[in-house]
Amino acid sequence: MLEEAHKALETMSAACMAMKLDEWDEAERKLRQVHNVVAHLLSEIADKNRQAMTAPGSDRGDRR
Repeated sequence: MLEEAHKALETMSAACMAMKLDEWDEAERKLRQVHNVVAHLLSEIADKNRQAMTAPGSDRGDRR
């Protein structure tokens, strides 16, 4: 998952460069790639968050 996030960051940088060079088709393509990766990552993070919230709490030794 972290590797995907880093690739999205690299793709975002490429989109910025394309915008700087007025390469609008390339910028749009790169931004759509970033959008798709971020949407996928958000879904994965939401799943992990739900799992963490529903997992039983750890035993901290506070039972008597």
